[in-house]
Amino acid sequence: LSGEVGGGVSLYFMAFVEALYMLTGALDNPLGDGGPRDKNFGALLIVAIFGPCGCVVVALFISAIVREQTMAHALDMRHEENKAFMERALQILEIPPALQQRVLSMHLFQKIGHDNEALNSLFDKKNLSKSLENALLVYLYRDTVCASKYFSGKDPNYIIAVINVLEDQVFLPGDYVARKGELANVMYFVSRGNLRILVPDMEDPNDVMRAKEVGTLTTGGHMGEIALVKETVRTAWVRAESYVIVSALSRSSIADIWKFYPEEREELVRMVEATAKRDRQRRA
Repeated sequence: LSGEVGGGVSLYFMAFVEALYMLTGALDNPLGDGGPRDKNFGALLIVAIFGPCGCVVVALFISAIVREQTMAHALDMRHEENKAFMERALQILEIPPALQQRVLSMHLFQKIGHDNEALNSLFDKKNLSKSLENALLVYLYRDTVCASKYFSGKDPNYIIAVINVLEDQVFLPGDYVARKGELANVMYFVSRGNLRILVPDMEDPNDVMRAKEVGTLTTGGHMGEIALVKETVRTAWVRAESYVIVSALSRSSIADIWKFYPEEREELVRMVEATAKRDRQRRA
């Protein structure tokens, strides 16, 4: 297309373009002093309308970006804040550097693989109905508690009561989930990671360095079931060989549940005693 555009039309197009520039604050001379818009009511009216609108649009655009960035990094900001507090506390307590590193490694693993901040928000009673919470727990423990021989096929209400009292615990590589001789009052279900079972040496039963490996536990495994039915102490060491997440079921917690499910308790006791008998025969 070719041809000339009239002065008035050109003037208004110029005002329109400059008004658009105002959306980004790029217009140096909004009033047109000394230019073709000087004292032109129509052109100045366009600028007057687009100028405030541009400010609003830019403000909304920037606020949307800031909000999205804030939401995207909300957890990271909280974790960094917690990490700063932890580092300061470790310095005040004069904790050795090697132990400091283990504490911070735990914090990093929880941030990546077991984010307590996120999980606490998810399972906040304000955010979930009890029915939804139970559905999530059943799904999360489907391959551990729900699939174990002690609970598989049992009354669904009994299983739900049990998984509601579980407590997840995190261990670093080299941590001992259980130690020989310590009081045993918890059964563990392995949700993630690998553990090594070490039994004491006959000549020096208290030296873990001379203990012998007799087995491993991986995801879906369990240990310490005898602690649910009798007061005892651990007879072996169980050491984490990787980052580990276990679900702990305490004797006191399940005892309250067994008041309403006595048949399940009796069956579990029989199964535990049978397992303990086989273990004694194998060691004999």
